[in-house]
Amino acid sequence: MCLTPYLIKNDFLVYFLKTKYDSINFANKGSGIPHVKPEMFWNIEVPLPPLNEQKRIVEKLDKLLAKVEAAKERLDKIPGILRKYRQSVLHAAVTGELTKDWRKKNNKDFDWQKRLLKDISDLRLGKMLDKAKNKGTNTKYLRNINVRWFSFNLDDLADIKTTKEEKEKLDIKNGDLLVCEGGEPGRCAVWEGGRNNLTFQKAIHRVRAHKNISPKWIAYNLKNDADNRELEKYFTGTTIKHLTGKSLKLYEIQIPPLEEQKEIVNRVEKFLSKADEIEARYKKAKEHVDKLSQSILAKAFRGELVPQDPNDPPAFELLEKIKYEKLVTKENLIKKRRAGEPAEKLLERIKVEKETVEKKKKRPIKRHK
Repeated sequence: MCLTPYLIKNDFLVYFLKTKYDSINFANKGSGIPHVKPEMFWNIEVPLPPLNEQKRIVEKLDKLLAKVEAAKERLDKIPGILRKYRQSVLHAAVTGELTKDWRKKNNKDFDWQKRLLKDISDLRLGKMLDKAKNKGTNTKYLRNINVRWFSFNLDDLADIKTTKEEKEKLDIKNGDLLVCEGGEPGRCAVWEGGRNNLTFQKAIHRVRAHKNISPKWIAYNLKNDADNRELEKYFTGTTIKHLTGKSLKLYEIQIPPLEEQKEIVNRVEKFLSKADEIEARYKKAKEHVDKLSQSILAKAFRGELVPQDPNDPPAFELLEKIKYEKLVTKENLIKKRRAGEPAEKLLERIKVEKETVEKKKKRPIKRHK
């Protein structure tokens, strides 16, 4: 029979094992159902403060970690709020609501014309990836994964062989809108990185807007229609969706006058920039909160979370007293302990009971005459 219940509280042990989660989880075995060998737990050294201090630590951890969880729950709502905010900004932009006050102030009519993308831009798919046929010099090229919504990730660019003629035909200039053909069809960004030696693969459309058409205006419409799933009617394929050049040419879009396009772009960039600032602060706060639980637990098991009381009897000393004085067998010790009773109280009660029994044994027996 184990005397652990009189040395360590279960909830104290649970909190301590949480500090070992990464190392325990790293050592798990099994492919289908991961598991940890029991022997691993037997070799973990557990700090053992007095039971009274364990109780204070657990109570403090309960309060602090509950606050951390509440903070996490509030933070977890922020990405959804930002997503809806961005969607509402773009919806207001492409429907004319965002510049309603601007039109009124400048005595402008709602003079928007519905056009097809092929009529307001030049479209071209990129280069086919075929190592056997590709010739020329190695050139960095954009893939689907490099095109994000309204931005580019250039950390992982691949090489493709291109000829001089191909480079001229498949160049990328400021103002070019690069649109994903597959992956997440329609995802796009406007190139504003200046002169470059890049090209793009066949899985990307280059949309070069005509004069008096803002490429960002086209991008806002694509994102808004992707969010409300209107863009899906232009997709082909059942399991793997594609936005072919033929379909993209027929993409229908409302075109406001250039002056209003510029005003819309300015307002949208302002609002989305504010959302980006909030998102950056959110990520920083989330990173801090995610580390906070482990920081609090580490502090607790360094003995820094609650004050220590020199009057608390050490747990090991209580165990040794029980074993040394042979007050009761281990089996009966488990039975005698009352729910929630500290070990020192149990020891004191056992001593009293033993002394009472000894006194009764020493009393003279009265004989009846």
